[in-house]
Amino acid sequence: MFVKLTINESIAYITLNRPDRLNAYNSEMLDELESAIKTVLTNQTLKAVVIGSSSDSFCTGADLKEIAHRSYRDVINLKSRRIFEELYHAPIISIAAVKGYAIAGGFELALACDFIVAADNARFWLPEVDIGLIPAAGGIERLVQRVGQNLTKEIVICGRRLDASEAHRLGLVTKTVVAAQLEDEVTALLKIIMAKPAWALQIAKISINEATSTRKSVLNLFGRAFLHELRASKTNTIVD
Repeated sequence: MFVKLTINESIAYITLNRPDRLNAYNSEMLDELESAIKTVLTNQTLKAVVIGSSSDSFCTGADLKEIAHRSYRDVINLKSRRIFEELYHAPIISIAAVKGYAIAGGFELALACDFIVAADNARFWLPEVDIGLIPAAGGIERLVQRVGQNLTKEIVICGRRLDASEAHRLGLVTKTVVAAQLEDEVTALLKIIMAKPAWALQIAKISINEATSTRKSVLNLFGRAFLHELRASKTNTIVD
């Protein structure tokens, strides 16, 4: 089994487990990851999901043995993109617990999460252009949103590598800690999240993710209706 799923009360833990390939994913591993995410999304009791690794490397993207003969049609229909998009839009909070390498699709997987907590030995890199490909699993869009076009071009085209501290300084990483404290830091973040109402977490995530999209006007209409409903409720207090 390349992906392990465990559930503890309102938290799901997805653990990448292909250490002999530095958690590079093949088709079977992606299928298992997709199945785990679908299981999480059908569980209405969950507030958060943590994606981590059983080894010293978070994820090094697609296994090169599988992508050697990939065509442009394969890129358009990329399975990893569909899975990462599902994670990005999932109505629960997602946290990437990154240690070691987050390379190529592994970096894109982390970017699909709401928070990235990184060990000080984490390294982020998108090397696809060097082998005649591009980051096609959502990483380009999310990098542009977070750091702008110029820096995204440097990361994607020039292959600029980021260590944990630089990724944090650029706003890509939520927090960096020494590797031995990674689990504790994730637990501390989860404690903050778990104290908040599930419906508020969901609408906050949706609002933030859609704030820069073309659906902003629809979001504003939805938000006004949502706030009106809450103000009419006797069990909720809204502070403007």
